[in-house]
Amino acid sequence: MSTEDWGVFFVTAAAIPATLSVILYAFFAPWYRTAFGRAYVIDGLSIMALLDLALIVHWTHWVPPDHFILGLYALIAVGQWLQLGAVIHYQILKRRDG
Repeated sequence: MSTEDWGVFFVTAAAIPATLSVILYAFFAPWYRTAFGRAYVIDGLSIMALLDLALIVHWTHWVPPDHFILGLYALIAVGQWLQLGAVIHYQILKRRDG
């Protein structure tokens, strides 16, 4: 297998669980009730979109517009900051309670 084939294999191997975990969590868990849940869904959606977009671009040779890519990067940044905030928040609460 070529390096490109391995790349597609690993992106696909990452995209499948990323997509399924976000969809299952978003539809079957009350994620909107906690800071961690909101951060997980936004972060997961952004990573899912990035991986799925990479596969779409590979298979269709479609070039997404620049503003689409910038929006995706912005979503990734928001998700990462929310995730960091949730971790810090819960660590502070754990320290107070325990």
